[in-house]
Amino acid sequence: MMTLFQLGLLFFLIQVAEGVSKETRPCEPGFSSESYVFTVTRMTLERGRVLGKVHFDDCSGRMQAPYDAGDSRVRVLPNGRLVVKRPMRLHEGQHSFPIYAWASSGKKFSAKVVIQNRQDSSPVGQGEMPVMTQPESRPGPRRQN
Repeated sequence: MMTLFQLGLLFFLIQVAEGVSKETRPCEPGFSSESYVFTVTRMTLERGRVLGKVHFDDCSGRMQAPYDAGDSRVRVLPNGRLVVKRPMRLHEGQHSFPIYAWASSGKKFSAKVVIQNRQDSSPVGQGEMPVMTQPESRPGPRRQN
C-alpha cells in the first residue's frame, strides 16, 4: 500500500510529465498552406462567386488579416474568403496567382492560389461518343407491351 508521501510524489510526477508532453512550439506566423487549390465547374467565373477560403495566422490572436490578391479580378475579404470581383475565364482550365497577407508585425507573407476547372470524366465531355450496346436476342417467349 502506498504512503501519502508516495501518492503525492506520484501525482506530482504525473503532472510534470503531462506538462512536458503538452509543450507547444512557439507560434510562427504564416498561411496554413503554401498553396491553395480551388476547384470550379465552369471555365468562366461570374462576378460575386466565392472560390474558397485561405487561412492566415499572425500569432496575435486576430481573427482577420489584411490580404491582397495578385490578380485584380479576385478580392480577398478580411476573413480569408476569395471572391470573383470581375468575370474571368480560365484559359487552359486553370489560373494561378499569389496571395499576400501581413502579420501584425508588418511582415508580408505569400501563398499560391490555383483555380482549376473540374473536367467532366465522361467521354461525352471530351468530344467522344459513348459506345451503345444492345442486349443480344435470345430464343424463347418475348414480352408483349
